[in-house]
Formats: sequence, structure tokens, C-alpha cells
Amino acid sequence: AEWPLRPGYGVYSIIGSTLLYPVITHWIWSPTGWASALNPNSLIAPVLDDAGGIAVHTCAGMCSIVACFFVGPRQHRLDRKGNFVKDLPKQNQSFIVFGM
Repeated sequence: AEWPLRPGYGVYSIIGSTLLYPVITHWIWSPTGWASALNPNSLIAPVLDDAGGIAVHTCAGMCSIVACFFVGPRQHRLDRKGNFVKDLPKQNQSFIVFGM
């Protein structure tokens, strides 16, 4: 995907950290949350989140899927039928090994 613009990324980060993440973590971590293992009246099978990974990674994964939908595919990479127009440039193997 192409690089998003900084203002859009800022809005995305603010919405995710102030509106989405607190709500999702409340559902799982709060004793009154509808998915909490601490809530005896939970609507579904209770979620036991020992280290906090379920709430954090679920929120991040869903936000990433939505962001990819909005950003879309790389420009000038595919034609209208979805066929490759040009190959991506080759990557430097030493940079790949060192994680750069």
C-alpha cells in the first residue's frame, strides 16, 4: 500500500487510541464488560485475557484491516483487471537480513 498522509495517520491514531481501544479493552478487562471472564452474566463465552494480548492485538489487527481498506493497493502496480503492470524493484538482501 502507498504511504498514508501524516494528517490522516494522526486522525487514525487519535480515533483508535481515544475511542476504539478503551471500549474494546473495557469489554474484556472490566468486571462489567460483556465479554469479561469476571462478569457472571457475560453474553458469550467469557474471555480470559491473562497478559492483555487478546484485547491489544485484536484492536490493532482490526484497525490495520480497516486502514488497508482505506489506503488501497499500490498505485500503478495493477491494472483495472488486477493484473500486474510492473514488478517491484528488488530489495537489498543485506538490509533484509539486518531488518532495515
